[in-house]
Amino acid sequence: MSRIRIDIRAIRCILLGLYIALIIVLLGMFHTGRLNMPDLRDKPLSMILVFTITIVSQATFIFTSGTIDLCRPLKKRRLIIPVIVASIMMGILGFGLLLSLSELFYLDKEYWFRYVIWIFIGLNWIIWGIIFFSRYLNAPRYKILKGLFTFIVVGSLIELLISIPSHIIVSRRPGCFAGFGTMIGIVCGVAVMLWAFGPGIILLFLRERYKKEMDSNKSA
Repeated sequence: MSRIRIDIRAIRCILLGLYIALIIVLLGMFHTGRLNMPDLRDKPLSMILVFTITIVSQATFIFTSGTIDLCRPLKKRRLIIPVIVASIMMGILGFGLLLSLSELFYLDKEYWFRYVIWIFIGLNWIIWGIIFFSRYLNAPRYKILKGLFTFIVVGSLIELLISIPSHIIVSRRPGCFAGFGTMIGIVCGVAVMLWAFGPGIILLFLRERYKKEMDSNKSA
């Protein structure tokens, strides 16, 4: 049993180190110009803003729910913020998926499609918010975070499984901008998955505390 605990602790530390190393590598590639993102590269403040929003949203998602009394149900007002953050992540995935499918089926050239995008983004965010809020109302804190995290990870995998083949098909078409929409879809899926990696590591650290609280509640 002690070996298993030591292995779990080692895995958590390794994943945390890998995540920090990944961020450093991405920042280094961006700084050296290996990442082809000229709009952000010409505006360092934009890069800092994106990085800050990522860290703040991750911290908001985890710590506004609370990391103590993980077995206790979360109050309605405290459930709103993690639900909003998770809904935004699902909205980004929905946006990327819509762009990928629209380019695959030649819908991106239609004039009315620009209005469909904005309507879809709004409805997608609202619908996911309602689903999450109704599903995890009065649920324990740890299960809320784990459930929302699972939705985000599975959603990003599904989005990438659709966007990547779509990009392969569309990129073979003639034209300078062929594959642009599907590439945005891939970027959305990868970005959300990388975002979820941070809260996922925190959940590994909270898992042991959650089990201890469960055992103490049973013994009481």
